[in-house]
Amino acid sequence: FKDMLTDPLFNSDFVEKEVHAVDSEHQKNIQDPDERIYSTIVGLANPLSPVSRFHTGNLETLHNSMKGNWTESIRAWFSDHYCPPRMALATYGSEALSAQLQRVQRLFSELRGGSRKCQGPRRSWREPTAYTPDRLGKFVEVVGSSPEPQLVLSFFLPDLRKDFKSQPLAYLKYLLEFGGERGLLASLRDESSLIRSLSADGQSDSTGCLFVVSMVLSGSGLQNISTILDETFAYLGAARQRGADEELYKSLQNVSRLRWNWSSPSPGVEVVESLAEAQMRLPPDALLSGDAVVEEIDLHLVKTLLRDLNPDNCNVFLVDPDAAKRFRPEDVKTLPFYGVNYTIRSLKSVFPNRFLAWEKGLGPAPTAMAFAASSPLKPELPRTFKVQSDIRTDLMAAATSDSIYGEDPKMLQRKATDTATGFSEGRLWYRQGWVSSSPEMKIRFLIRPPRTEDAWEHTSPSQRLSLELLSVVFEEICSEKFYELLTPGATYSLLLRPEGLQLTVAGFPTLVPALITGLLSELQKLTSGISSSSDEALPSKRFERLKEAQDVRLRSYTDMPVSYAVADRNLLLTSSLHSPEEQVIALQTIDELELTRSFNQTFKAGGLSVDALSMGNLAEGDLKNITKSLSDLLGTSATAEAPKGRLEVPIVSPGGPVELRRVNPRPNDPNSVAVVSLVYGEATVESRILLGLLGRILGQLAFDELRTRQQLGYVVSAGEAKLGNIQLLSTVVQGTAKGADDLEKAIDEVLLKLMPERLASIEDSELDNYRLALKTDLNQPPTNVEDEFEHFWSPVRLSGDCFHLHDEMIAVLEDGDTSKEALLKFYNDLMFPPSGVRKKVVVKYFPDSVPAAPGADEVPTLLKGDEKLFKQLSDERKLTLQLAEATSEARAQILKQAGAKFFSEDNHCGRNRRRRGAPAFLQVGQQQHRHQQQQKQQEQDHQEQQQQQQQQQQQQ
Repeated sequence: FKDMLTDPLFNSDFVEKEVHAVDSEHQKNIQDPDERIYSTIVGLANPLSPVSRFHTGNLETLHNSMKGNWTESIRAWFSDHYCPPRMALATYGSEALSAQLQRVQRLFSELRGGSRKCQGPRRSWREPTAYTPDRLGKFVEVVGSSPEPQLVLSFFLPDLRKDFKSQPLAYLKYLLEFGGERGLLASLRDESSLIRSLSADGQSDSTGCLFVVSMVLSGSGLQNISTILDETFAYLGAARQRGADEELYKSLQNVSRLRWNWSSPSPGVEVVESLAEAQMRLPPDALLSGDAVVEEIDLHLVKTLLRDLNPDNCNVFLVDPDAAKRFRPEDVKTLPFYGVNYTIRSLKSVFPNRFLAWEKGLGPAPTAMAFAASSPLKPELPRTFKVQSDIRTDLMAAATSDSIYGEDPKMLQRKATDTATGFSEGRLWYRQGWVSSSPEMKIRFLIRPPRTEDAWEHTSPSQRLSLELLSVVFEEICSEKFYELLTPGATYSLLLRPEGLQLTVAGFPTLVPALITGLLSELQKLTSGISSSSDEALPSKRFERLKEAQDVRLRSYTDMPVSYAVADRNLLLTSSLHSPEEQVIALQTIDELELTRSFNQTFKAGGLSVDALSMGNLAEGDLKNITKSLSDLLGTSATAEAPKGRLEVPIVSPGGPVELRRVNPRPNDPNSVAVVSLVYGEATVESRILLGLLGRILGQLAFDELRTRQQLGYVVSAGEAKLGNIQLLSTVVQGTAKGADDLEKAIDEVLLKLMPERLASIEDSELDNYRLALKTDLNQPPTNVEDEFEHFWSPVRLSGDCFHLHDEMIAVLEDGDTSKEALLKFYNDLMFPPSGVRKKVVVKYFPDSVPAAPGADEVPTLLKGDEKLFKQLSDERKLTLQLAEATSEARAQILKQAGAKFFSEDNHCGRNRRRRGAPAFLQVGQQQHRHQQQQKQQEQDHQEQQQQQQQQQQQQ
């Protein structure tokens, strides 16, 4: 790292390849909706300001700026910008600060160089002004790449970096995003169905601050832009007349302190990245908390900024995929490098009468009050809220344990009428405290309906959609009703699917019990056909808006194509899933009653399996009221008996190779995609380790060969993947350099030739490094409550199986067979199976049309001289099941292959006890480890005996 800064090589071959990599990244970004909107916003800035310039670069601009001499141009740029006065360094680790400082002084004291320009002061770009008055007050219609139209308001504010202590943007963000009942969001979304979401945020640098308010529009909202602007500016006018609310500001200050005091540590890499960047703009004493804590209340500054949120200081962007239909050819402008078409007019010319009203609404009190009174929705401004200050901490620390995750949770004893827990059905697991430091508690309920394999496969798309829509309805109602519980530090999520109901709630123990009770009460009312917000059946207006949003979501392809290719692979192998196209058809048949009907059919038919885990800063006895609310919701539907049927969704074991060939679903995207996955099967302790090591080796090899050397695309990755309890080895490439068939050939060259050669020649020291890296990851203690909770949730959802899987995996690394020979045999068994045909699932996307599939004799160039490999690939081509779409019907075709079936849901959590000598670097005293495990088990048995005796005494 130090040499990169003191003596960079700038090898000409790699410089040229990196220029092409930058161009590939830009090509990837061209269709990204957010990139297109942001580039259009800054494209309106003053041409003399760097804000307006092309920020990422492509092959054309880099070639022109470097005049073909790329290496020398890079060297000159490095000399002008990379020198000590323009650098910041951060280190983070377990060593003493003095030791870290000594290392820094030893390594970096020789850092010198840089041109005279680099040694001088950094330039401020405050001048020329990025947005002069003639570049504001505009209405811009933009042709969007997403099916969802958006309305974006961009305000130009002064540079606020020096005002970090008062965090004024935090106040403005809360004001605009306020999600409580009768707020701006609720008025525009729930009462009028004009928008689907609202977000606000700002970013400061020396050029100033762009504060952006973004709204995703409904179909009705697209037809009523002026009404949305009326309500927004009336709301801002009311906020301006009220001024900065000091009590609300103090509440936000208290929340910032509470979150900062109890925030979870970030990963080390994120910490040093953040600290290095912060040194460029914050004083040393504010590096840790300067971006998070409101230290001072600055009412005057907030009032000034509220005055700047006016139509004269704003550009309004209407982003609509059909905007071109309204354009006159002579008015169309095109954004360079992105090809975004747009038109630009003044707000005053588009909304002449309303613009005058907006200005009055932001003017003196009498006219402003009159304008606010004319608002039909009359959204209410947020008020102060209570923030808990005296947080209980006596139960936040977990008992000491040899495990890095602490003691395993215990399953609470239950009886038919359990007065201790109030939880009479299912399995409730509990552990007090955290290994990571936090005063929060977290609880999750999972309710699952067991099914046969046939029942899983015949799950209807309307059932899944109805449950998902019910989740969204629930989220909207509860996010408004319980907003004041959520803001100070509580969170929740509800997942409703045919696979089960999963409710997760976390936060400070003073907030969580009341939130859980309220959430379950709302769910009970909602599934009975009643919305507590209106005491009527689910309002048709809300349902139709959410149904419309779901339809748009299912038809949208705004992410990278590779993400949809992976989703197609998962759909082909996972029972009960349906394609977006299948879901769009089913969505048309769903009405309000279907939501309640699907819920009752899924979760009130009896025989449910219930699992729950509670961890953190909560006493065992305090669970009684929480779990009683769940019992009230379920009634008699839950059972503690062994489930009759499968709980986990079945995964398909294909009988032979499968290939999906389809056009790239993202409109106008030039990329080809190839996803090549080899299905291993049910995970064992040993396979988790061996595939974990192989995945790391393959990942580096594939990146070096396909990304760096062959330059096939910006997106290249390889490694282990999992679907439920099934492991795969997967390689992914997305790019424009070659078609998907050629990408697959390149991947097969890596898999069948280069990877076996790599494994055969790998040095013991290299393999030791891979083992050590995997072991280091496994031994990484949890840094936050989320990691800690999820570690234990996996075995809890398996009814208590696999609590010691982590220890077993480490034991395999320490004394199992992970030799080069074992890795090579495992890999060869996967790539060259005795049957001669791999369980290979390939997904290919083509940019325009799907060509004919390659013939049986078309094999990668590197493999043509190998008769055995030629025969294997030729046989695979002949036996490959060709699919044109990823649907449930296509999955049914795979199941008709000879030998195809569903994998079992068995969990193999114990290792094979055959042992070999551990590598020297991993020998850590196995006898001591086994003795500790035996001692730990004896202590647990003794504790259980004591608990049983205490319970017997309590019953007597």
